[in-house]
Amino acid sequence: MKNSDLAPVYREIAEEIGLENTVKIFNQFKGQQISFPQRLYAADYVIAYIKENKENMSVKELAKKFGYTERRIRQLMKGEKL
Repeated sequence: MKNSDLAPVYREIAEEIGLENTVKIFNQFKGQQISFPQRLYAADYVIAYIKENKENMSVKELAKKFGYTERRIRQLMKGEKL
């Protein structure tokens, strides 16, 4: 089997992560509808990361890393009293 043997959506996935991983995802989730949230990381992780790196990274860098606005990073810092 090769990528071109797959249905279009699975072909796209296979091009990104490989055929073997695509088959694993298919076997695990077949028949389900999946939507991917805009945020990859849990809020607790983001807050902990900010706490650990606020001295080494600017608000701008933190915002870019997590896909938040600088304003949102400042809100998280204020809310957690960082």
